[in-house]
Amino acid sequence: VAQTVINILPSYEKWQPALPLLCFFAINAMFASVTTTLTNTLFAIGKPKIVLSMMVFWTILTWVLTIALVSKLGFIGVGAASAVVAAATSITIYFVKKNIPISLIKNVIPNLAISTVMFVVVTLTAKLLGSNIISLAAQILVGIFSYFVLALLVYKGKIINETMTVARTIFNFR
Repeated sequence: VAQTVINILPSYEKWQPALPLLCFFAINAMFASVTTTLTNTLFAIGKPKIVLSMMVFWTILTWVLTIALVSKLGFIGVGAASAVVAAATSITIYFVKKNIPISLIKNVIPNLAISTVMFVVVTLTAKLLGSNIISLAAQILVGIFSYFVLALLVYKGKIINETMTVARTIFNFR
């Protein structure tokens, strides 16, 4: 929806060149949603030295790539470097799997599929409705609705179980 916001608000046109950065930082967020949990897992199982070593590596990689990519791509290089470093954080998967049996595929793929379908639906909505404030509202609402419905379809049982767990905790009943 960022492009629609820029199209309908004249004062936001100055943000047009930064849209590629938004894409790079979305990639960053994708990796962070997984690796942050895995990094915390390594701390929890008593492997802080591994985490510290990885953090030093990522810091060095960030500096090296940012300097190199900014000189080649300008300010877009910051986002590109960030996305590459984010991808490099996936090494945490190896270290966690070495210590604990985990299955990322069954936890990541459904969420990726839901997000991809939502993206397509929102993109089609934008193409059908054009760029105006009503279209923007429609894109946002269609995005929320499609994600919610797809999540219910994919995770119905889990959502019900988790809701019951929270309700039991809050209201102290069995």
